[in-house]
Amino acid sequence: KRQVSTTLRTGSCEARCEANACVESLRLGDVRCNETLWELPLTADGMRQVTIIDPAPDRVTWHLSPLEPFAGRDSLRAGDVLCPTYFTGPLDTACNAIGTEAGLVDIAVLTAPIPIPQEIAAQVELWVYADLPTSDGLSTPLDGLELEVISTTQGPFVAWSTRVSPIVVGQWTPVLVDMSLWGGKSVQLRLSFKTLDGRDNDHRGIAIGALRVRTACAADRTATDRSECEVAYRTPVRGVSD
Repeated sequence: KRQVSTTLRTGSCEARCEANACVESLRLGDVRCNETLWELPLTADGMRQVTIIDPAPDRVTWHLSPLEPFAGRDSLRAGDVLCPTYFTGPLDTACNAIGTEAGLVDIAVLTAPIPIPQEIAAQVELWVYADLPTSDGLSTPLDGLELEVISTTQGPFVAWSTRVSPIVVGQWTPVLVDMSLWGGKSVQLRLSFKTLDGRDNDHRGIAIGALRVRTACAADRTATDRSECEVAYRTPVRGVSD
């Protein structure tokens, strides 16, 4: 019998019924459930809690915008401050791109240090709007947004990316990222918007409707009951390995 236990997950493996019959489940209680550890207020004053990293001197940058409102208020948008595009080249008075070539985009938002508890499961809660060019016309953008986690003992770790995770193009999409890997540490979150090149960037871009770190609840993940002799299954949790 092998025990697997982390802040987020517990399980046991027994060969009583079937070889490699392992059952794992999330261990999320109600103690300090849904407690906000840190949140970015999307206001002019709240934006002082983050650092904008933008090496290019153009109008495409992170800024508060009413273009893609979330919950009746402005969102944090990566794009042109005047036009609904992230094309960095010249635009006419109607915000149409003049030409097809422009510079690539590489801009980021970096939070202040956030302490992550060790004894309680925590996660990042992020709401993302994306209008990006895709290679298949579906949900795999070539340009993309990455959520990186940075700690004092570990360099930037890409915890989530639009390039590898399904998104709904043109709609608000919720994202949850497990933070158990950084339990007991202080971390910074960096949202990086990067383009493959300067072509086909005449799209609305990226917007963030909410960004907070909170303690997890049992209701965040549910699963159907399975008998002890059913075929083994896994519950993948990002940042946790067996």
